[in-house]
Amino acid sequence: MSESQDIQALIMKLSDLGYKSFQIREIINECIETQDLQFLTSAQEAELIDTLQNYVDFAIKCRSTKIK
Repeated sequence: MSESQDIQALIMKLSDLGYKSFQIREIINECIETQDLQFLTSAQEAELIDTLQNYVDFAIKCRSTKIK
């Protein structure tokens, strides 16, 4: 899978986990300071993939945590 496909897959996972599109856009903007995913450098792609994966991992962890 290419980096672009990885990014799109992670965006879909975040959406499936309950993140709204405006929240995902804000995560992307904070990470790479742009909404345009077409012309990212390799470094920006890697950073964005890492950031999105961290949010996915966090959301999964939160879902699996039980409140006592």
